[in-house]
Order: sequence, then structure tokens, then C-alpha cells
Amino acid sequence: MKTILILSLDILRLEPGLYEAYCTGEVGGSTHHASLTEALAYYGNTIPPEFARFVEPRYGGVSLGTMQVCDLATQPAALADRLTELVAQVNN
Repeated sequence: MKTILILSLDILRLEPGLYEAYCTGEVGGSTHHASLTEALAYYGNTIPPEFARFVEPRYGGVSLGTMQVCDLATQPAALADRLTELVAQVNN
């Protein structure tokens, strides 16, 4: 299996309390989560390091840029807060 260097993690808010997330190159399709934080933590804990070490989280038309996959697992709440702040700034 060839390592994908940077995955794109796209997260969509379907309705309050329901988020859909998917990664480029993921075979299993999308996943559903109760929060943005939960979605980030899930992918931080499930993307195998031999598959990818870097990810670009995207939400609401904004991106956090490229970061290590392990950051999703260790800082999901802070990253979710940053994403929602960026979305609010873009929409003002």
C-alpha cells in the first residue's frame, strides 16, 4: 500500500448534532458523528500512520491547513473551536 502524504478530511454539518465526515482515499465511505470534535477525534484515532501522517481538516468552507494526523486525536476540541471561529469570521 502506498502512503498518501496528505489526506483531506471534509466535515459537513447535516443538522444540529449530526456531522458527516469523509477522507479522500478512504475506502469505507463517510462516517457520522454527534459533534465536530467527535469527528476530528475519530479520524485522529483511526487513520493508520502507514496510510497517512498528515491531514487537512476542512469544515464550512475553511481549512486548518496541513497538520499531523495525531493532532486530531490529541487536540480535537481546540481544533473544532478553531474551525468554528474561522467559519464565523468568513461568514461575517
